[in-house]
Amino acid sequence: MNRKQSAVTKKAIADEVKWLKENQHHIRRYNAFGSDNWRLIDAQIKVLEDGLEEGDIYDMQTEEEGSEWDSEVVSAAMDAHRWAEGEARTAAPRMDWFSLMPEDTRPLKTKKEKLCRKTT
Repeated sequence: MNRKQSAVTKKAIADEVKWLKENQHHIRRYNAFGSDNWRLIDAQIKVLEDGLEEGDIYDMQTEEEGSEWDSEVVSAAMDAHRWAEGEARTAAPRMDWFSLMPEDTRPLKTKKEKLCRKTT
C-alpha cells in the first residue's frame, strides 16, 4: 500500500525539470545494457512539464515496433509521476542519475564533501 503525501509544489517540479535539463549532458548516455538514459530523462521531463497522468503515460506505450515509449521509458516516466504526486518513498527523479555522473559533476550534500572536492 502506498502512503500518499501531498503533491510536490509547482516550484519543486520546476526546479527538478531545470536540474534534469541542465545536467542531462553530464549523465552517461548509455548504460551497461545499451539503453539510452537520455531518453528516460526526456520522458521524465515531459511528465513533469506536461503534468501527465498515469493513463497518459501508459498511452504513450504500445507493443508495436517503433512505439513512442517502451516499457523502460514508461517505468522512468512513472517514477517522475509518482514523485510529483507525492507518493511516499519515491525520490526525486534526479536521485536515480547521480551514480551515472562523473564524480566531479555530482551535487555535493555536505560541507565535508564540498571541502574534500576543493582540496583535490
